[in-house]
Amino acid sequence: MDFIITYDEAAGFLKNPPSLEPRPNFPNIRALRKHIVDGLAQLSCPQSAIHGWSGLAMDPTAYLLLEGVAFTVPADPGPTVVFPGGAAVARTVMKTTEATFERDKNYFLSYKNIVRACFRLLDATVSAQYKVSNNANLTGWNSTMSIIDILAQLQNSYGKPNMMTLFNNDNLFRSPMKSGDSPETLFYRLEQCQEVQLIGQVPYSPEQIISNAIRILATANIFPLKEFDTWVATAVKTYPALKTFFHEAYGRRLTAIELRSTTGQNGYTNNTIYNAFEIDDDSDDDTVLTIPPVTPVAASAVSTMAPTVHSSLPASVSADIAAAINQLSANQSAIMTQMAALSFAPAPAAIGCGQPIAFVPPIQRLAVPIQQQFPPGGLGSVGGGRRQNRGRGRGRGGRGRTPFADYMRSQGGLGVGPPGSGVPFGGGAVPVLQGVPSGLPQVRNPDFSNIYKRHNNWNVCFSCGFDIEDGHTSATCPFKKANHQLAFTRENAQQFIAAGYDPCTKGMHKSVLPSNRIA
Repeated sequence: MDFIITYDEAAGFLKNPPSLEPRPNFPNIRALRKHIVDGLAQLSCPQSAIHGWSGLAMDPTAYLLLEGVAFTVPADPGPTVVFPGGAAVARTVMKTTEATFERDKNYFLSYKNIVRACFRLLDATVSAQYKVSNNANLTGWNSTMSIIDILAQLQNSYGKPNMMTLFNNDNLFRSPMKSGDSPETLFYRLEQCQEVQLIGQVPYSPEQIISNAIRILATANIFPLKEFDTWVATAVKTYPALKTFFHEAYGRRLTAIELRSTTGQNGYTNNTIYNAFEIDDDSDDDTVLTIPPVTPVAASAVSTMAPTVHSSLPASVSADIAAAINQLSANQSAIMTQMAALSFAPAPAAIGCGQPIAFVPPIQRLAVPIQQQFPPGGLGSVGGGRRQNRGRGRGRGGRGRTPFADYMRSQGGLGVGPPGSGVPFGGGAVPVLQGVPSGLPQVRNPDFSNIYKRHNNWNVCFSCGFDIEDGHTSATCPFKKANHQLAFTRENAQQFIAAGYDPCTKGMHKSVLPSNRIA
């Protein structure tokens, strides 16, 4: 080193440690060790540009996993420089030897200052009755104990995790990634889990950590399979190499996503290697339609299809809900007017011919809402969903659907009722417009894709939503929110919502299993 890290500088990075009162235990000893490791990582060290001097306090197995090489304590170069070959040595060799001795001396003196600062912190933080020597003939800590020895003594005596802590830690170690997490988040979680296992003296092997990381990344569907094939062909398969490899792969993914902004321009396509076969299950498949003028035939058809505004509603329905019902009816009437106009648009002329070609676009399937009888208590407790986002492309809606729309969606008025509602998929038969020339096919467009579940089960989790993987429920969730409810199920979801809880409603509107999907 070209400089010496002083005692004051090291102590500045280690100040304000967490307390071990009233008694050292697993959580507060671990917090103290993490405080020391984080502080030492900020001090420059020739052995690691990332972890600095943290090898003085980090478990040797954990440091070896992260760096690939063990941390080495600097050796004392002695009080004076020693030249090779005695006095008859060239001047250039003397200068090189002196410079090497100076760097080694700075390195060793920095080590002594840092160790002294760490020992002073531990001595002030830990009460005397909890200081146990590594020598049976001595009482308390002594100068032969390193920082790692002192922390190991504390953990072995007072900070071992119990069996349930190790069990929960193992479940967290094997749990899948949350939606939106990056590989770096996964790697940090695995390293924290390994730290707990090391304290419990049942650590994972490097091969277990690497294989578990590969499994979780593969099931997260954020990388194409060719990335994993490339990793298999990699010669060096250490944990640091794994982190570097998938960090670069994730960078390529982010670049591909950013390039989507050029889709449809200058010949670019949005079907990249990452999204060619993906379906955005959380968005509505809306299409921007150009509505031609309404013809007399279309106007006649609309008059037979348009629902009437609900002028009379039950007395128990509030004014706000009644307004929402009337607004929805008006919106449905406008939609049917547009669709009828599209179906009876004037036929386009054939290119290169003098006679027009008879052409009628396929009729859009519309589910006409049914008049519902509302409960006396109104609709205030009906669960919410995502409102449709009318616009170009795929847009994400908010949670601002009106109570009436929520009720119609859950009861079958829109043809996509939840399991057990008795509403047939698709909302019934395709309506036939009056005035359509005979012989033309009645074509039903595909239903919105966002009603299809990603996972082939009906599992529900308070913190993660209504479309989750097999084995994942409110009782087994590894990513619990602060107010997580273990008893939350699909059957009692509305009761929790009505009681004022805020469960995750992602995927609540999806009512068709993948195995029942209509091609």
